[in-house]
Amino acid sequence: MCYIHGFKTWVSGNEFAIFDSAEIKKGQNKVRFRIKHPIEEDVNLTFSKTGPGKPGRLSGFIVPPNSKLRVQVEPLLNHLDGYLIISGKGSDAQNEDNNFRTKFIEPIMKKIETSGSVDSVEYYTRQLVGNSISMIKTTDHPQNAYGHFLALRLEYSSYVGSDSLNKLKSFIKAKFPQATYIQNLDKKTAHPSKQSELMSARMQQIYKEREVIYKQNTTMDAKVVLSLCNSEKKIISLNDVTSEYILVDFWASWCAPCQKEIPYLKEALNKYKSKLNIYAVSLDRFSEAWEKAIKRDNSEDFIHVIGTDYNGLPNKVVKGLGIKSIPANFLLDNNHRIIAKNLRGERLVQVLDSLIQ
Repeated sequence: MCYIHGFKTWVSGNEFAIFDSAEIKKGQNKVRFRIKHPIEEDVNLTFSKTGPGKPGRLSGFIVPPNSKLRVQVEPLLNHLDGYLIISGKGSDAQNEDNNFRTKFIEPIMKKIETSGSVDSVEYYTRQLVGNSISMIKTTDHPQNAYGHFLALRLEYSSYVGSDSLNKLKSFIKAKFPQATYIQNLDKKTAHPSKQSELMSARMQQIYKEREVIYKQNTTMDAKVVLSLCNSEKKIISLNDVTSEYILVDFWASWCAPCQKEIPYLKEALNKYKSKLNIYAVSLDRFSEAWEKAIKRDNSEDFIHVIGTDYNGLPNKVVKGLGIKSIPANFLLDNNHRIIAKNLRGERLVQVLDSLIQ
């Protein structure tokens, strides 16, 4: 199943709704939704199994009234659920926000996260705040102004100041008089209806069911199912790996103990190249660091995939395997069943020797 859902902000900020839903059969790659709403609205696309899930920037999009949008799900390196590409009549608001984030928000966020000094963080944060204020003042789309205003108020109020926030609030209220959610800023929201509560409970149930999908048994002899993206955004499944043994190795470029294991991994692969593949799952936050580490370690012969989400944390698949620290690994047979765990140092070759010889 696939659902379009969000809040009826023209009614109340608490009035949740599933605007439309559709069953998607195996092999089907298109579905049509109809949404009736009087104002520009922010909605989310959620699939009951794989695909975009919980509400967020990668699964949400802006829908103006009387629009006809084409929403396409595309793979994303750091997000297995994919992300949305919006086109068609009424896509200007969403594409404006996407382009703004790509050019003026995400590069600065990366600088803030990788900065080595307090002064640099301060400088880049103020630059980020300035860019958001510029968006609020120049956009013709109320949802974009509203979203950036809330971000400033909730996350960067100390940089903006209460007086400036109040002026920005007055500015967007005057600029977008038809946007109910903007006019109701700071007003007490009405209690949601019974129908709203039922629909919200239904979506919460779907989220929980999705989480269960990724949980796997990782005891000895259990079968491991694993599919992750490589650097070319291609999904590489264990089913694509044909060898007598597969070592699924979890590592990161910043992990010193992981780097100490590299010579032993390479030794094992060189000794049993016809019988062994190394499926290396990176937990790096940034793909640039991951790709540099592959060249640094001369580990191009490994099958490299990435196991982090767009926020830099382990994704659902890795969490479902119970990986809590690295380095960690599973040795699998040709049926993808676990026959050994956490083989460190010379122990890896010793176990392979006993199995193969």
